[in-house]
Amino acid sequence: MAFFLSRYFGLKAYGKIYGVMFAIFTIGTGVGPFLSGRTFDSFHSYTPIFLVYEVALLITCVLLVRLGPYPYPAPRREDVSALDQKAAA
Repeated sequence: MAFFLSRYFGLKAYGKIYGVMFAIFTIGTGVGPFLSGRTFDSFHSYTPIFLVYEVALLITCVLLVRLGPYPYPAPRREDVSALDQKAAA
């Protein structure tokens, strides 16, 4: 998550974006088992909630594929060495 955020959103608001994404992730890991348990209690099966999870996974995969190439790629080695030479001068 940290790598993708830095490449797709840059570093200007990295901390804020990472915090929001981590909060969403944490809420999901807390709510998921609760929903699974409630579904099992209601339907005596995990099948309904697993279908919901599969749809959510499919939507997430489609969104990730649509992101395209990184707008903030890592600097190339030549670029970094040129900056180092400038700084040394």
